[in-house]
Amino acid sequence: GRAPLSVNVSGYLRDESGWGASARGYVRALRRLGVPTRLADFSALTSNRSGDQTCAEGDALSDWDVNLMCIDAGQHFAVLSRTDEDLFERRYNIGAWAWELQRFPARWYDRFAYYDEIWVGSSFIASAIAPISPIPVVRIPPVMAPSMGGLVAADRARWMRRPDEFLFLFMFDVHSHLPRKNPLAIVEAFRRAFHPAEPVRLILKCVNAESDPAGFRTLVDRASGAQIDIHSGYVSAEELRGLMSSCDAYVSLHRSEGIGLTIADAMGLGKPVIATGWSGNTDF
Repeated sequence: GRAPLSVNVSGYLRDESGWGASARGYVRALRRLGVPTRLADFSALTSNRSGDQTCAEGDALSDWDVNLMCIDAGQHFAVLSRTDEDLFERRYNIGAWAWELQRFPARWYDRFAYYDEIWVGSSFIASAIAPISPIPVVRIPPVMAPSMGGLVAADRARWMRRPDEFLFLFMFDVHSHLPRKNPLAIVEAFRRAFHPAEPVRLILKCVNAESDPAGFRTLVDRASGAQIDIHSGYVSAEELRGLMSSCDAYVSLHRSEGIGLTIADAMGLGKPVIATGWSGNTDF
């Protein structure tokens, strides 16, 4: 019999984002199945903090059968310029792409020529790419590992300011565009629903506020005077799990999500979730 397939996984493997998490999930799944994996990290091409070391080591493969490129379609040529000329030669090439809008940009149609098939994480992304793709588009949902949420739930007191507060939470990346993530709608809904004297708090946890200073200032202004805490900046993965475990409900009033991993994470912890009934998250 022939040796099992070996896979070269290229992606933002240290990136602290949904993009990075998706690529690491595929690596975990391949390793679980005993597939030899070579890893190529392109975290330097992103604007996020890249401190996740869980996928640091790959196998020392001199050759491999399949390329799994967990790379933003917009960065295809930037990645090519940083790799061997023959990376795509004589191999089966899979592009794992995400996209949050209903139309896939025409300026990226030239990337299909490099691939044999495209993986997408939700039927929403498939509906944007499949109609214009000359190659098969396959829905491969992200790998969701059960979180050890119960082990880190003890820091609830850290986030509450009054005893027995009900905590709503939303986590987002300002770099992924405030109009799309739409935290202003959550602030507005929260202010309409609750009086400041009620034992209810909204926690907005974000990163990369500096990518839209004016938009972030507007958010802070709208939130002032209400029981709303805005925590800006990166924290450890452990602290994020602690925060997710501490909340009573998760809210995402997004205008569009390719997948919506934080919504899935909250549901995985058994949290009630209020989310927009449209785009990638409707799959789960």
